[in-house]
Amino acid sequence: MFPADMIHSGCAGLTLPSSGPAYGGPLKSNVRPLHMILVGLVLLKFCVYFAVCIAAIPMLELGVADRTSFALRWSGFRLLLGLALGILIAWLFGTATDANVPDVLAYSLSFVFVRYVAWLVVYVLIAKAHYIPIKVRGQWWVCLGVATNVALDGLAVVAGADRIRLWC
Repeated sequence: MFPADMIHSGCAGLTLPSSGPAYGGPLKSNVRPLHMILVGLVLLKFCVYFAVCIAAIPMLELGVADRTSFALRWSGFRLLLGLALGILIAWLFGTATDANVPDVLAYSLSFVFVRYVAWLVVYVLIAKAHYIPIKVRGQWWVCLGVATNVALDGLAVVAGADRIRLWC
């Protein structure tokens, strides 16, 4: 929920300042700016994607000379792919919730499914670039990537960024 929505819906999380210009003091607020939460979330996702891509090297038995450039390239690609697919996720989730699908199922059908496909695309491209066969190990790596996305979604909700977790 966005802070403005919280005021209208009566949700907890937004408090009126107990002191401020009307009370002779500075304006105080416990509301974090959403753009700062978004920047932090994107940076966190990039760092986590970097770690997942580093984990790909031993999991997929890749002969990579420069681990850092490998992880930077593929984590950057995954982040950009996630940004592009965010619109699809938003549409799928909105369509499912409009059809009165329970939230957990709507989340699974939109977020989890699209992110699975995104990590699978990254895996297939890595396999083609490094001339390795598609194996079950790769599916475990894809599941690791999806699990990190689910964990990051939980952090986004805790941070109060329910709507911006769509992206990446």
